Amino acid sequence: MSFLSLFTIRAEAQYSGLSYPRRTQPYSGWTSIIQGDTNTIGMAGATVALPNSISAMEANPAGFAMTLGGVSAQINSSTLKDPDLNRSGTDLKEYQWGLGTNTPPWGFGITYYAPSSESVMNSEVSVRELRFSVARFLSPRTSIGMALQYDKGIRHFDGNDFSSSHISFQIGALYRLENHWILGASFTPAIDISPSDDVSDASTFGFNQTIRIPSLTSVGVGFMPNRFFRAGASLTLVGGTPDTALLYDQTINYGQILTLQPRIGASYVLVDYHFIKVELAMGSYFEVSRIAGQSNRLHETFGFEVNPWFINTGIGTDVAERYKNWFVSIGIDIVRTFRTFEIIPKDTVPPLNGSFPSMLKISANGLPDSFTEGEKKTSSPVSAKQVQQIIENIPNRIEERFSSPTASHAPRSTKAKKKKKSVGKSPQSPI
Repeated sequence: MSFLSLFTIRAEAQYSGLSYPRRTQPYSGWTSIIQGDTNTIGMAGATVALPNSISAMEANPAGFAMTLGGVSAQINSSTLKDPDLNRSGTDLKEYQWGLGTNTPPWGFGITYYAPSSESVMNSEVSVRELRFSVARFLSPRTSIGMALQYDKGIRHFDGNDFSSSHISFQIGALYRLENHWILGASFTPAIDISPSDDVSDASTFGFNQTIRIPSLTSVGVGFMPNRFFRAGASLTLVGGTPDTALLYDQTINYGQILTLQPRIGASYVLVDYHFIKVELAMGSYFEVSRIAGQSNRLHETFGFEVNPWFINTGIGTDVAERYKNWFVSIGIDIVRTFRTFEIIPKDTVPPLNGSFPSMLKISANGLPDSFTEGEKKTSSPVSAKQVQQIIENIPNRIEERFSSPTASHAPRSTKAKKKKKSVGKSPQSPI
């Protein structure tokens, strides 16, 4: 190699914020940092036994059959600041999205997650996962789930992109105990996302190295006595990723040994009216460091949601030594939007119309039918056939609600006004 070529490589490395002229070590493709919605982050990610949202389902696909209620759609965005992994000087922005449905005894989902990311100036190494999940009940108390994963490894170096992919899987199980206690477990095997090209190519500076994702074995316990309160704890054994090192300094080993990551968290609905819902989540997790020379970190998490009508708003935080994740979220709940505009029927479970409900009272009302099979409810659940009819009628209901009022397509509220006016009563506003 000529002196000019060596000088160019060193200049490129310095420009990109790297401490080495040529990469020789693989990367690690996993971090214990929590991402997701306000509630999942607030509960410290202790959802192995409580996977009841798209975000929480990252820990256990069996939840699509047992703990997911009806149809769920979600889009999440997080902004992270972790100097141990991010030396770019800017915050890391991560996204999640997904769609899931529960039609007992089956559950299905398509989800997108971002399990890891490292950056420094003009360079980045990250992993993105697209999952197709299916879950099913084996018995009234047991559900299993499996997710087929398309893992994409992204390596960005000063304008050059080296991407490659790998197919993997995740399996999970849930077992329902008495009084709404639940046990959960999941497993994801270790994989290597190989380089996309020849790593010996001098023009790539060796940057196009393997990304190694460790095996994950998780167990957890959850308690969901009613629709207002839930609490969970989990323990995850994270496998080692031999020879891996940090992006910005490959002399620092990253993920060489097995680590055990504990989490605990709880969530409580403070206020529940037909026009507003307020929920609080708190938790903690102990991050056993996978970076050589770095101390372990105790994280404190918090999430607070205020959801008027069909709007979801939330604030939250995940803080620890050398780490801060503050976030503000706003979004629209598609299901509640359809209910507000009478495109689909109202929820069969009426709101509490009060505040500070009982935390420990066992009640099946408002919980997924698949989780409370055989228990008495004061409201009749919607059958699978009714769900199918509701979905089929959505296009007609949208047209009816938002088209210009005519004799043939007038909304029900408009027709009601005309009828009441004909008998001499004042018209009322639609709901």
